[in-house]
Amino acid sequence: MKTVLAILPLIISSIVAWKLSLFALNVAGLPGALIARGTSDKFQSIAGTLRFLLGVIVSTLGQSYVYLAFVAFIVNVTKAALHGGGVPSTVLWPVAFIASFMPVYLCMAAAILEAGGGEWNAQVAAINFTEVLAVIAFFLFAFFPNLIVLGWSWIPYGSSRA
Repeated sequence: MKTVLAILPLIISSIVAWKLSLFALNVAGLPGALIARGTSDKFQSIAGTLRFLLGVIVSTLGQSYVYLAFVAFIVNVTKAALHGGGVPSTVLWPVAFIASFMPVYLCMAAAILEAGGGEWNAQVAAINFTEVLAVIAFFLFAFFPNLIVLGWSWIPYGSSRA
């Protein structure tokens, strides 16, 4: 029963994050999209290519900061559940990984559908990097929880007490 009670918040958080991420990642990546705006011919000129790449970098930074806050939250909730005892870590950590990665994966699928096979904007290109960073950050936060405090000390359990 304790295992189910530990898994349930992870699943609910993941579902809520998926719905909120559709909006939050768009807002976080907006500065990069504005920088790269009008670069549909981005590979026709060096200036267009550089603007597009700068837009992707800015979008990636914004999206990653916002999304890694969610990853940090999932890792902290998982550590708190394990700290309470009675929950097998071999069950909880894989569920936590899926719960932390699935929302950004579904956001990427939605972004590809929105692009409709046409030109990708800076935000759609950036979410690829955000996905990769989310996977890397999950393991970094799990094994080195003090990293969470560096950028996301405002996250519940952010002091790595869990």
